[in-house]
Amino acid sequence: GSSLSSSRKRQAWQKLGAMPPGEAMEKYIELKKTVFVGLMCAQREQEKRPTMSEVVEMLINQRRKCLLLCYNYKLPVYL
Repeated sequence: GSSLSSSRKRQAWQKLGAMPPGEAMEKYIELKKTVFVGLMCAQREQEKRPTMSEVVEMLINQRRKCLLLCYNYKLPVYL
């Protein structure tokens, strides 16, 4: 089950629908990048995880540079 009430979900969708498409896409990309970096940090083998400086760089840099850094890491098979 979800911990969000249906009215909160509806409000979130309305807010998203009111955003200009470019802004909504930017927010989606930022969310996807953050989740991807988090998954890289959660890998079982320590040597496969990015260093903290790499994490900071991936989170603050522009999309293209982050994508290059992000995709240099192999994620576990279950992903």
